[in-house]
Amino acid sequence: MILEEVMKHIPNLLTIMRMLLIPFIPYMYIIHNNRFVSIILILFAAVSDFLDGYLARRFHLITEVGKVLDPLADKLLLIAIIFSLFYTSNFSALFLIAYLLIEITMIVLGVMLYTRKRRVVISSNIFGKIATGLFLVTAVLSIWYGYNGYVAVLFAITLLFKLIAFSSYIRHYFVTNTSRQR
Repeated sequence: MILEEVMKHIPNLLTIMRMLLIPFIPYMYIIHNNRFVSIILILFAAVSDFLDGYLARRFHLITEVGKVLDPLADKLLLIAIIFSLFYTSNFSALFLIAYLLIEITMIVLGVMLYTRKRRVVISSNIFGKIATGLFLVTAVLSIWYGYNGYVAVLFAITLLFKLIAFSSYIRHYFVTNTSRQR
């Protein structure tokens, strides 16, 4: 009985832990110029993201809090990494603007949907998962090897997946909004 109660909270605890470690990525990368620790923190965040999602689905531990916190943690992680890369010249201004517009718009739309009478959370799709995974891999490569032509191409491919996912989320948002207004 106690184990079941503890298990119920593990996915959310992993998400909260991921959110708490987010500020340490720019801190280690920008302030201390410690690429190795920055990469370890990013990889830890990626593994904890996978693990909390797996545990929540596998053991039917999906909660309303988790539905909100997990995508928020993902977006905050990407934004922290984007600013860190841009600050250290490992990310172009064009990519910075594009990614920030997408991520911030998704956060705002998510909050708008969630704060309605009937709370709506748009689930991630395969394009969003691919974009996030590819972004994290590309960010690690950028941190380790520096921003070069290969990394720029990978960021462009990631941005393409991000735009595809974003367009499907926007479509879902408008379908949800128009069906609610009827």
